[in-house]
Amino acid sequence: NMQNTQLLVMISILVVSLASVFIMITAALKPLKALTEVANELADGKMETPVVKESNDELGQLADVLERLRLSLKKSMEMLRRK
Repeated sequence: NMQNTQLLVMISILVVSLASVFIMITAALKPLKALTEVANELADGKMETPVVKESNDELGQLADVLERLRLSLKKSMEMLRRK
């Protein structure tokens, strides 16, 4: 009976651990997915949507670079249309 209880506790810990890892990975990938969508929009010539910076880490730095790229492309496109 004691072994069954220990096994149940270990399985419960494993399930909680796996759920926690899944939640953390999902949360970590959400900003990356958003930046990928923005990059795809830029590649398709859609430059209306600003890039939102959600953090100050490497993904935040990437968001800053993508926003500068978006603004630069938008400005270049507007200049070409005027000519």
